Order: sequence, then structure tokens, then C-alpha cells
Amino acid sequence: MSQLLITKYDLPEFWPVSTNISDELVNPYIGKAQTFDVRPLLTAQEWAGLERNLGNGTSEFPGIEVDPAEFLAAPPATSWDEDKLAALWAGFIRPLLATETFRRMILWHGTHITQNGVETLSDGSNQPISAARRAELKADVEAERNLYIGRLQAALRAFRPATAPTICGASARRRPGRGGLKTFAV
Repeated sequence: MSQLLITKYDLPEFWPVSTNISDELVNPYIGKAQTFDVRPLLTAQEWAGLERNLGNGTSEFPGIEVDPAEFLAAPPATSWDEDKLAALWAGFIRPLLATETFRRMILWHGTHITQNGVETLSDGSNQPISAARRAELKADVEAERNLYIGRLQAALRAFRPATAPTICGASARRRPGRGGLKTFAV
């Protein structure tokens, strides 16, 4: 797996997550969200650009304010090698990655695999949420995730160069008796 593009300190901007959770409990969710949910949406060149510009395992963004609705019209100047990729990261990819990480966290956090199977552990001073409440949280996060995915896909269509249209030749006419539906009188 490549470097993590965000850290636990990016999550509170989007979701009510405390940063006193240890890295070992959060990083697996970031890695899975990055690998399975966000990475497949981007090309290899776009992904390499993100890793190159975020670099050194940090997700510190180079201090720009981006209006996601208009980021392509006039992307602000950054230290990135491509301003539009910086705006794509700030306005679309980073929120989606944080949301996917949080979605994965609420599904598994507090659940441990032990010699007795999968268990929800409690130290006695806290009360795990009910299955119904966890399902409500999951549905809420998934609704927002779907919004972020739709926004990212629209932005990617605008960000990527237009592809050449496909031109199809004339179709060959079918000759009778060469496949197709046959009917028989009964």
C-alpha cells in the first residue's frame, strides 16, 4: 500500500472524531478507505500526483481556500505542480477519503476478534452503541459519502481531458437463417 494521504487529524474537520484515538486504531481504516474506496476512482497519473505533492507521509495541505463548485474556473496558486489537482484534492478527494475512513471506523471500531470470536469489548466505564444506532450512523455517513462520490465524479469529468469520440462503421445486415429467433408452427 502506498503512503497514507490523510491522518487522524484530518477527520475532525468533517466528522466528530476525537484525535486522542491511537494511530494504530485509525490508520488501518484510512488505508482501506484509500485503497478500496478512493484509489479506484483515480488514474495512476492522478494518484501519483497526489502522493508526490502530499509527500513524506503528511497530509498538510499547502494553505489554500477552494470553492469546490468553481475550482476549475480559476484554481488558486499553490506549491503543487498542478493547481487543478490541488483544488481537486482539497474540494473533493480529501472530504471523500475522510468520509470513507469514518464510515469504516463506525462499522468496526470497538469490535475485536478474540479467541472466542468477534466481540464488542467494553471497559465498564462506557456503553457501546446499539446495533440500531450504529446502523443509523452508517446510513447517514453513506448518504454523505454518496454525495461526495457524485461530486468527485463530476469534477473528474471536468478535470480530465476530453476523450475522442468513438466512431462505429456501418453495421452488416443480417441474412435470414443465420441465427436469430426461429418460429415453428405447432
